[in-house]
Amino acid sequence: MEMAGEQWADKKFVCVGLDSDQEKIPNLKGIFKEDVLIYVLLFNTAIIEATRDIAGFYKPNVAFYESMGDLGAEVLKNTITHIHDQAPHVPVILDAKRGDIGKTNDHYVKAAFDYFKADAVTIHPYLGKTGMLPFLN
Repeated sequence: MEMAGEQWADKKFVCVGLDSDQEKIPNLKGIFKEDVLIYVLLFNTAIIEATRDIAGFYKPNVAFYESMGDLGAEVLKNTITHIHDQAPHVPVILDAKRGDIGKTNDHYVKAAFDYFKADAVTIHPYLGKTGMLPFLN
């Protein structure tokens, strides 16, 4: 992850978490579900635009988006796309804490890197080298 080295060399150590907890985002009560998701995306983009010059990394937590259902996955994907468009020099770490057996990990890898376009993903090392290999490859 060459970008990470560049950020580190520029002394940009701030990891901006994008844990979009709907209960902590102002003005969401009484808004329709689809509008809430648009608002969450707008909230995320405002954070990204305010921090893109100082951020070392962005780290959206998958759980906050998965709990929103299928539209939440789109919000996460669009958030990552916005990061790549507006701050292409800042790596995205998908905070997913994955780790399972072979074929399951293969699908986690596809989701993290092919679908969401993350630059890295957090994993659990509990299954040892075999469980981590799909992510390391």
